[in-house]
Amino acid sequence: MVKRIILTENITFFLKNSFYVGVSNIVSLISPIIAIPFLVDKVGLSNYGLSTIALSLSMIAVSVIKFGFDISGVNRIAKDKTKKHTIETILSITYAKAFLFLLVLFFSTLVFTLIPAARTHLSLFFCSLTIPLSALFNLNWALQGLEKFKHLSLFTILGKAVFLAGVFTTITNDSDYIFINVWVGLGTIVTGGLSLGLIFKTQSKEIKSSFSGNVIFKELKSSREYFVTNISIYLSMYLFPFIIGVLTSNTMAGIYAIIEKIYTLLRTSFGIYQSIMHPRISSLIEHSRKKAKKAIMETYVFVVVFVFVAILGIVVFQDQVVEYFVNEYYDITRKAMLLSFLGLLFVSINCPIYLMALALDAKKEIMKISLKTPIIGVLFCGVSVHFFGIFGAVYALIFIEAMYAILLLISFKIKPQK
Repeated sequence: MVKRIILTENITFFLKNSFYVGVSNIVSLISPIIAIPFLVDKVGLSNYGLSTIALSLSMIAVSVIKFGFDISGVNRIAKDKTKKHTIETILSITYAKAFLFLLVLFFSTLVFTLIPAARTHLSLFFCSLTIPLSALFNLNWALQGLEKFKHLSLFTILGKAVFLAGVFTTITNDSDYIFINVWVGLGTIVTGGLSLGLIFKTQSKEIKSSFSGNVIFKELKSSREYFVTNISIYLSMYLFPFIIGVLTSNTMAGIYAIIEKIYTLLRTSFGIYQSIMHPRISSLIEHSRKKAKKAIMETYVFVVVFVFVAILGIVVFQDQVVEYFVNEYYDITRKAMLLSFLGLLFVSINCPIYLMALALDAKKEIMKISLKTPIIGVLFCGVSVHFFGIFGAVYALIFIEAMYAILLLISFKIKPQK
């Protein structure tokens, strides 16, 4: 009877929160798709392209400011049974983020004022600063650690609504392109304020630490491995299209970008699972690794089945899927897309292992694996693309996923965590 209750709790927890997180992720995916035709019409393709470049640079800044706190912070809050230190954790991490934001602001301002080509887009740069600034207010990681997925979903949807409302009401002519990224940042800032209000209302306000250089240093030190992991993965993800463009053509790079979007959409299911179960597994593993593994075994099957059904649906309707994206190079796109799905087999293996590693806070092992994999993968991609064209990039994608899965298996079999 006890086993049945545990089973029901785990599955109910996962399915309920999958609905909330799934809905918010769908809204996050479709909101830019809704806005793109309107923006291109109002500001022109060239100006929209400039805002997109600024967005990409801003997201690099965000990855620096986040510094891996979205993983270490979740662990700390999830493992704090009494939740007495939630506010304290949020404040100390925010101090560290503020320090990193000032560093990013200093160096980026230096670049944009000293380099003439960059100086011509100074107004766009300053308007886009709302995006790295929003990283200070983004408390999604705290809501995740508190397992408040319903509020996380609602706030995410509200943030996208703020973005869409701002875009549709303020972007009226081609010179307004500099304000597009303003609304990207403001949406997060608004929801961050609501998140902070909710957390202050529901959590203990007992604070033992205050702002100091030592607090910032301790936060940076505790999350540095996750920072290196995030940066290495981010860079490898964006280098593949560049390599294809240099060694083949921009057209092939564009086709790979389409394939990567389809692949990433399917892969997102594993990411959603990890974000939902991470705090729960972190909490369970404090008492029993056996219970944590049991919770994964009970819930992970839903993800695997969902991804399998999604892949099956794409395979059945592959002609319609490919024709939606391209009018030429149809056969190459179709074959490369189907081939890429092999990578998801290895993702299905590494997902639960990686989740356990996160819950165990095995950040050094994760960092070592995450450093090796992208570097070797990028080198492999260069050689493979040279000989096999766009299919070489897909081979490299599969190779990276396989290598990551194998290294995780070896690491946590030979060196089990205590």
